Formats: sequence, structure tokens, C-alpha cells
Amino acid sequence: MKQKGQTLYFITSLLLLSGIFIMIFFFFNNKHTNQLTSVKNSLIIANNTLITNILDANKNLGYKINNLTLIDSLNKKCKLEDIMSSKTILVYRVSYTNCSSCVVSGLQSLSKSTSSILYNNIIIIGSYYNNSDLKKFIKTNQIKFNIYNLKQDLNLPAEEFDIPYFIVLSKDLTVLSCFFPEKTTPIYTKYFFSGIEHFFINK
Repeated sequence: MKQKGQTLYFITSLLLLSGIFIMIFFFFNNKHTNQLTSVKNSLIIANNTLITNILDANKNLGYKINNLTLIDSLNKKCKLEDIMSSKTILVYRVSYTNCSSCVVSGLQSLSKSTSSILYNNIIIIGSYYNNSDLKKFIKTNQIKFNIYNLKQDLNLPAEEFDIPYFIVLSKDLTVLSCFFPEKTTPIYTKYFFSGIEHFFINK
């Protein structure tokens, strides 16, 4: 009788432990599956964003910018073609209507990833109400690049999205490259900078 009781106790304990192990297995398996699903969905979203970015950016290639008047931080008017000085430039285009964290993310990428692009080959063109707002923007973000205010748009398809973007302008003000930085994946911006380096070699 005692032996049967011990056997029953052993079987019951074994079944209980087996049940616990099965529950733990399914818990971690489901958790792992959910994590994998989450990562997969994130990759799909990032991939779709990049594809859309490339398609929208390519719409700007070949456009030529003419008769653009800018205002510098000293409130002086100047022509974009005069700023160019017969060289290729990288332009970071921003506006007061853009998502502020998106603008900052692009500025951070610009500061970190452009060592191969000379400082004087980079300008920022912003659209702000007045020069005081432009100066506030410069001070808040500790901007070291040459920056100009613009009261009109650039007459590019990129303007319709109301988000920050980069363009490479040739000596004759033709758009050679365009990119919309994504704040959640700054590595793409780094790849963009690497891909445009050849425009600035011996420039």
C-alpha cells in the first residue's frame, strides 16, 4: 500500500513537472516567436520606407534650380549661383514646418558622416519666418555649416512632402542626387553620404 502511494506520488509529481516544463516551453517559444515577428515586421517597414524614399528621391534628379535668392544669417541677400562658386555642393533642406526631431536627426547625421565632404561644400537652406527665427535655429542646434533662409520653395518634387531632405547640386545647379533621411534608421543616411562622395573628389 505504501509502495502504491509512493508510486502515485511520483507519477503525480512527474506529470506536474512535465506540465510546468511544457508551459515554460510554450511561454518562451511564443515570446521568441513574437520577438521574431516584431523584428520581421520592422524590417519590412524599413525596407518599404527605403524603397519609397528612393522612388520619391529619384523624381528630383535632373531638375535645375534657377534665380534663387537666399538670405544669410546677417540678413543679406545673395544668389545661390554666387554661393556655388563653380563647385558641387551638398544641400540640407529644412523648414520650420518640418518635424523638429527629423531635422535634428539629419543635422546629427550631417555632422557625423561627412568627413570626406569638405566643410565648404555643405550648406543648409531653411525656410523660416524671419532672420531672428533662423538665428534661433542656428543657436539651438549649434550649427557650424553655412546656412541661408529662403522665402520660396526650390521648385522640386521633394518640396511637397514637408520633410527634411538632402540634395547634391552640380556647378550648373542641376540635382545630381537626392535623399530623404529617416530618423529611425540613420544608417541609411550614412550610406547615402558614402554613395555621393565621388561627386566631391577634386572639387
